[in-house]
Amino acid sequence: MKRQKGGKRLLGLWLLLAAAFWGLLPGGMAGAGQPLAGELLCKEGDKLLLCAHGQTGPYLACIQGTGSFLLAGGDEGFARVDLGYPLLGAAYRGGRLFVFREWEVFFCADAYTGSLEQGETCVTSLTADDVALFDCTAQGEVYAVAKGSLQTLQLFSLDGDSQERGFDKNITLLQVTESGQLWVCTEDSFFMGSSLENLKAIAGGRPQRVIGENAFLDSGGNVWQVKGEQAEPVLEGIPPQSLCRADRAGITYADSTGRVHRVLWGGEEAGICTPDGKPLALTEKGVLMSREKMLYYAPYAFTQEQPSLSPSPSPSVSPSPGPSEKPSWLELGDGYFYITGEVPVEWLLEELKPDVALVKTPEGETVINGLLGTGMSVFQGKTDTYENETVVIVWGDCSGNGRTGPSDMEEAQRMLLHREDDMVKPAFLAADRDRDGEITAKDLLWLSGAIEKAANGR
Repeated sequence: MKRQKGGKRLLGLWLLLAAAFWGLLPGGMAGAGQPLAGELLCKEGDKLLLCAHGQTGPYLACIQGTGSFLLAGGDEGFARVDLGYPLLGAAYRGGRLFVFREWEVFFCADAYTGSLEQGETCVTSLTADDVALFDCTAQGEVYAVAKGSLQTLQLFSLDGDSQERGFDKNITLLQVTESGQLWVCTEDSFFMGSSLENLKAIAGGRPQRVIGENAFLDSGGNVWQVKGEQAEPVLEGIPPQSLCRADRAGITYADSTGRVHRVLWGGEEAGICTPDGKPLALTEKGVLMSREKMLYYAPYAFTQEQPSLSPSPSPSVSPSPGPSEKPSWLELGDGYFYITGEVPVEWLLEELKPDVALVKTPEGETVINGLLGTGMSVFQGKTDTYENETVVIVWGDCSGNGRTGPSDMEEAQRMLLHREDDMVKPAFLAADRDRDGEITAKDLLWLSGAIEKAANGR
């Protein structure tokens, strides 16, 4: 079982529903439990070098036969460039696509714009056969480590100048992130910085793979975050060889079955989705997959795995609304979600699509299944930053368990005698059915009927 450092469970049987927040491509979205069909991009290449997500869509770089092709998604369809030679690598930096290749035996990098128009080329003094590790900056400068000098990192600029920095041990990992962060690992040390000159040693774990601007995966499947000059373990149990990427809110990874998971940095399970094909790459926005030797790209649609509902639901539970129906159990007013009946958490989250949402108890615990209860908070937004908070009010549920019963009547009677102390409390709003700002005999009469109806229905 995968667990967060400190003993918190990372993955469990149920996953919190978070609606897909952006429809990149037509037909790419999926409802709960439905595989992500995706949008057809092209025929699968022999080797995928890069899949990244740009401002208008996915970017691909693939080797195909004796050549290569580049693909870029845009508002007016897909642009494609076919090259007559195989590539040695590719990178997406600062909104541009870079490809690495051999030019008259020398190792070089070509820059392409978002519409795949070729720009400048940076030519190094190293032959292509002599390069062991390489990457580039958003400006087109090339970092490289030569096979004959594994302790030296070289930087080549567009004007032909070069710089270098030596290390005590052989360099085993070299990577530049999309925002320009330089990562260098040697056999016994780990360095980060924005340039060759300001690389600083980082204490803590050892990266096997860089998965974000300040996050990496070690050889044991543990995820670390770099804070200042210290790396700290954050999550554990991620398959070391799995597809995995991190952002400022959490990580996204594919398990051995091909399903894609979303886990927030706090350990909360934010959702799961199933690509209709073999996942080949994960981007910030979606998943690239292979199906019948074709490549498809689908935006994420993270959902909770749905529990088996009772074939004879309680009469107090409103039927689940259809896709185009406005649910009778939900009303938004005065900054609250007012709920009628016993309503599962996933119904509300489904209704909030395409916003991303997270439900928490008043104590701050994430709710992944069960009933909505008075006092719970729904955090939602267009991204997984959860900027907006709305409190849940379930009519008649003064105790916060999502049901109406004798304890709710006792609480309502207490508030009838101590109205001023409870005016702003969710429990008060749950009992004030006529919304006149006070608990009256009329409210208690309604609550009595609701309790009786709920008891007869169970």
